[in-house]
Amino acid sequence: MPPWGYTSVLPPDYAELSSLSKIATDAIKKVNGEQFFIGPPHLTVGYSASGGSYDWAKALHNVKYAFALELRPSQGSADSFYGFALPENRQF
Repeated sequence: MPPWGYTSVLPPDYAELSSLSKIATDAIKKVNGEQFFIGPPHLTVGYSASGGSYDWAKALHNVKYAFALELRPSQGSADSFYGFALPENRQF
């Protein structure tokens, strides 16, 4: 998720951040078939998420490429039962 988490306003370089995010999600899908969504929290999880280190890094320290990652499992997937602690046989 690119910034901003605390608001629904998109950063000026959102198009570039979104493009880089797509490269990453396409690579993940190519490796294991998992599809991830791209976008700030208000679009991907449906609510603002203030206090994220990616917002802090971008806003206060001018870190150009700051993202928050939420990886497997996705909601509704076969692995969602396990939460973020997948058993060894489900890690790939």
